[in-house]
Amino acid sequence: MSQKDTEKQDDYLRSNVQNMIDTAQTKYYARFSSFLDERQQEIALGVLRQQHFENYLFFGGAEGCERQMLGVFPEGETPDGMLFPIRPLGIVSRKEPLSHRDCLGSLMGLNIKRTALGDILIHDTRAVLFAAEEVEPFIKSNLLRVGRATVSFYEPEPSELVRTQTFREKTGTVSSLRLDCVVSFLLGKSRSAAAQIISSGLVMVNRVPVMESSKQLSGGDQIVVRGFGKCFLDEEMKPTKKGRLFIKINQLL
Repeated sequence: MSQKDTEKQDDYLRSNVQNMIDTAQTKYYARFSSFLDERQQEIALGVLRQQHFENYLFFGGAEGCERQMLGVFPEGETPDGMLFPIRPLGIVSRKEPLSHRDCLGSLMGLNIKRTALGDILIHDTRAVLFAAEEVEPFIKSNLLRVGRATVSFYEPEPSELVRTQTFREKTGTVSSLRLDCVVSFLLGKSRSAAAQIISSGLVMVNRVPVMESSKQLSGGDQIVVRGFGKCFLDEEMKPTKKGRLFIKINQLL
């Protein structure tokens, strides 16, 4: 997606949030957005603050979800996650462990929009996916396989509706903290290949799309490469005797 397309989508989101606020204030009923990623939540929050609107809630179906809907409520109505049009769907395979990549890929293969899907919580051969209410029947009727595994649906237990974050640590050296150097290290690709990925709009830093390979990173930065996942650059770095920089990156699994 180009920078121009991203800006257009951001403007559409701002307009939609403003319309949600207007509806809550004039027609006195709650409005809900589609699922928003963390960057989009920040944009929506900016509109809410600008309008001094406080009767809202972000909720993704369970505590700690990253992808969340925005609920905007009229005066006098208490924001409540139970009112959100979100359905937790449990899927289970007989033998094969499930992965986030395979689950999301199979759902995308059904032409379900990403905005209708929230977080996907993996529990070995089981997974819980949060979906917008309107796509629940379609998913249950059409999601028969995830990757190589045949799957069926079940009612998830409350203990499964908890997001736990686990990380994989990757350490090594880079020539600098330029974005292309770090992405090259992350993906195990050449810097030229990393630069192409960045210029294609597939990389975000701290929830903002970045298309400049020369951008300098800092400890604590969040890096998202589409198709690879979310990573965090550790604060601790050490120069090596050969003039390189030893870094540690924690990849969210």
